[in-house]
Amino acid sequence: MIKKTTIIRETKLVKLVIPALLVILGFSACSSDDSQLQEQSLSVDVMLSAPAFTDAEASSDEGDKTTRSWTPPTTPTRYYLYDDLYTDDDGNWSDYANYVSQDMSLSNKTIDAFFTHTGEEGLNTEPNPLHCRLKYIPGATPATSKWRLVLPNGIQEDAVKTGSYYVYGFIPRDAADNALISPNPTYDKGAVLTIEGMQAVSTDVCVIIGAKEGFSENYDGNYTDTNDNETYDDGVDTRTNRLTAGDFKYALKAGYKSLEPKEPYPNYMYLLFDHLCSALKIKMRVYKDYDDVRTIKLKELRLKTATDEGTTKKKMNVVVTLAKTNDGSNPIQSVTYIPTGTEECDGAVYHDEVGTTLTTSYSMFLCHFIPHGIKKIILTSTYDVYDKKDNLIRANCKATNTIDVTKIIYLLSSVRRGYKYTINLTVKPTYLYMLSEPDMDNPTMEVE
Repeated sequence: MIKKTTIIRETKLVKLVIPALLVILGFSACSSDDSQLQEQSLSVDVMLSAPAFTDAEASSDEGDKTTRSWTPPTTPTRYYLYDDLYTDDDGNWSDYANYVSQDMSLSNKTIDAFFTHTGEEGLNTEPNPLHCRLKYIPGATPATSKWRLVLPNGIQEDAVKTGSYYVYGFIPRDAADNALISPNPTYDKGAVLTIEGMQAVSTDVCVIIGAKEGFSENYDGNYTDTNDNETYDDGVDTRTNRLTAGDFKYALKAGYKSLEPKEPYPNYMYLLFDHLCSALKIKMRVYKDYDDVRTIKLKELRLKTATDEGTTKKKMNVVVTLAKTNDGSNPIQSVTYIPTGTEECDGAVYHDEVGTTLTTSYSMFLCHFIPHGIKKIILTSTYDVYDKKDNLIRANCKATNTIDVTKIIYLLSSVRRGYKYTINLTVKPTYLYMLSEPDMDNPTMEVE
């Protein structure tokens, strides 16, 4: 089983400058007879990695010099499991009360991928592009779990031929309704990826910014076999043609090395991703004196975002223009967000009927949202109030806070993709020194 790895570079308030999602695919040709999959598919192994978010408080519109280029790391300290994305910042994913309930990790999420070509090496397969899904199929144990490259309906396994493909796409697939692609101006030079109906309050949606084959499940690119033993020897052989941002070319070997028994050619595929959304970390606690007399159980957190014109639409079409680069710089030329439909966004950040008990220490919640012109964040909290004998005093209290992020972060005109913003909230009664029963049982959320 290939270790699922995520590459991240974090600063205090994260900015997705990580090398995006690193994916390793080990293909073995087979047609699917799995009742859960009606499409033809290829077996795969997938490894994920991505960049960190930038701390919004550590930079401004005037002073941000952060570059989004990425050089594949050469030491282990630059690679982390995706589930360890926030370890340098907050300890681990378990610090986020909504992590388990909503499974925010991208480790096992489906990737929407386009395999494109320009006809080089005699490759003239159709359709071009080949619109696929890289899907995780859980088993009874990690050893029996597997990834599959799921082909479009009606496309057979033999449609995938040996040759060079240019791979574009995004993760997770279920964050949007559909995706389209066109060359820019040819697929070897770049592409325009249109993600249709992407949720405005969403997960950590990332777009592919680089692709490369590898010579094993542990090494991307190729190597010079200095001692001619047909095996990579660390410290002896030289690594070449490594994975870099801006290079989407991937060499696939299709078919079988032998038919009796069937042994497919091994293929290992590495992908880099970059973030399309902003991240929001919500830290909530109870005022100490109030915690002495009441227990607060948070049942739901909902998020709305707003521009100067009003609340954001629920969905947007996101157009990402990508162009090949030769120096490892980020290939994203532009990202355009186009609101679609009439329904306003109102996404659940967290929901649990039992609720999370808030204490005087911060509980943390994490979500992501499309940053298009966003200046205000609207949070609605729903919680129950108990006395210290665990008697329910008041059910489903609601508190709504509208936060103008341009006023709490210096020189910020609007939020940005790849940035993480932190909001601290404290549950407390309005006038603690004059508490009466109604005051005590109907507390408010205050932004610190």
